[in-house]
Amino acid sequence: MRSALLVGASGLIGSRLLTRLLAHPEYDRVSIWVRRAVSLEIHKFTQVVVDFERLQDYAADLRVDDVYVALGTTIKKAGSQEAFRRVDHDYPIEIARIALRRGAQRFLLVSALAQIRARVSSTIASRATPRPRSARSACPKSGSFGFRSSSASAPSRARPSASASP
Repeated sequence: MRSALLVGASGLIGSRLLTRLLAHPEYDRVSIWVRRAVSLEIHKFTQVVVDFERLQDYAADLRVDDVYVALGTTIKKAGSQEAFRRVDHDYPIEIARIALRRGAQRFLLVSALAQIRARVSSTIASRATPRPRSARSACPKSGSFGFRSSSASAPSRARPSASASP
């Protein structure tokens, strides 16, 4: 059996991923890091309300096999380009570093920024998008994590997936 951490469970993608992780037989424990508590009571589910500006404060208690990050925001919601970059770039990199140090075996980052860039020329989105190379350099232990870039289509263009695994 495996355990998973999901960061960003309240958004569109994160909430759907949480449902899949909780239903998946491979996981006997699913934890989430959230800004505000989520009302959900399931035996294999735990949540930690975190201050994302102090992620290191939660590192010692992290013991999971797999980490899923589905954080995201808009500049309007974030309030500034700097705050936008922290949410869409800095937090995922910091979470990857923590996960590596704590022995996680898999890390998956879900980001819509590649899709935004494909549709609208945005230098802000371009600068904020974590790159596989920069993420690997943030996690110096070579081969510990695989980072794969991909681009998702808009729902109207999405193709059915051959696999239903998380």
